[in-house]
Amino acid sequence: MKTVSALFSILLVAASASAELDKNTIISERTVTINVDISKVKVRLSRSGYVDPVVKILVPELADVTLLNHRNGSEGAPCMATFDTIFPEAVVQNNPSIESVQMNITLEKLPTINPTTQLCDIILTETIRTHIRGFSFTHEKSDVIASRAIADCR
Repeated sequence: MKTVSALFSILLVAASASAELDKNTIISERTVTINVDISKVKVRLSRSGYVDPVVKILVPELADVTLLNHRNGSEGAPCMATFDTIFPEAVVQNNPSIESVQMNITLEKLPTINPTTQLCDIILTETIRTHIRGFSFTHEKSDVIASRAIADCR
């Protein structure tokens, strides 16, 4: 009977915690201006980090203004992707240059119950968004930054 009671207690705690899990919390949101090299060297079609090839732009300066690692696999720098085109030339537009681009960076906290450990994992998600020459570019990275008791999953 103690086992059933203990299991029931765990389920109640998990159920009350999961009610809180719908509450993502924005920790910070800011806009930074970065010089971006829009050229055939930095804009490429690549599968690294994705199932299908996507157009990416390498932005080394993202490492200076972000908290998480936005480098995908074998890419030579942090990058962002667009799903608006599959042609790098559409972004470069036969006009390579370095342009000042505003990047919106959002940090968000997401408490998530880990069924394997029976703990609450606190996930930090960093999302970068921008527009370059009419194309939407984005990159998102998430990491577990802490684990807590399920009762503290909020």
